[in-house]
Amino acid sequence: MNRKGNVLLGFGGITAIWIIAALVLPDRVLPGPAETFIRMIALIGDGMLLHLGASVLRLTVAVAGAVGLGVPIGLVMGLHPKLDRVLSPIAYVFYPIPKIALLPVFMLLLGIGNAAKITLVITIIIFQLLLAARDGVRELPDDILLAARSLDLPLRMYYLDVVIPAVLPRLFTALRLCVGISFSVIFFSESFATRYGVGYFIMNAWAQVLYVDMYSGILALSITGFLVFKGIDLLQKVSCPWLSPPAANYQNLSWR
Repeated sequence: MNRKGNVLLGFGGITAIWIIAALVLPDRVLPGPAETFIRMIALIGDGMLLHLGASVLRLTVAVAGAVGLGVPIGLVMGLHPKLDRVLSPIAYVFYPIPKIALLPVFMLLLGIGNAAKITLVITIIIFQLLLAARDGVRELPDDILLAARSLDLPLRMYYLDVVIPAVLPRLFTALRLCVGISFSVIFFSESFATRYGVGYFIMNAWAQVLYVDMYSGILALSITGFLVFKGIDLLQKVSCPWLSPPAANYQNLSWR
């Protein structure tokens, strides 16, 4: 089965489970998928697209900021053990702290606008990207690094042509994890002191007992997340063309 078939099979399975659950549970608790989808289409033309856009914008800025800060620092830490010995303990101290509790602090310092929400997401995911970049460099074989240094490459070429391509697969894995976390954090942060965002839309619908609208917002958020992850897959395919999927004939192997 090709990839499109797998996607359709996955959506079909989720829809089947949803239909069964909707038949078992009361309509007000869980509306059916058809009703929810139709309502979602209506709401997209009635303002929900603005909420989706606000959430995606916050997420994009936050992830880009975390990548722009965390990845370069992690690469330098991986290549310079002395600096790593100084910065790693700091990362290990702050990484396990439940930083989502810092939202009120950021709102006091930065106001109730986008700055506090974006800063919260950056603070939560930056350490994961930093450590992924550092560990990716550490895993590089010494002979590759020594060969690159023996060519007396300029520092820019050393990073762009040797180090970064070697750690890109690990960074894309970390990026997927960070995007998933970011969606959760954005949803949480939009539940406070805001008027735009999917988190606000869903919680506002729940408070008004508009359950079909609530599920429509959840469905729209899920579809948005799916598209974002497919975008990351495409970006990885373009950036890492040497990564080929498992051979199709693997599925024909017979195990004895």
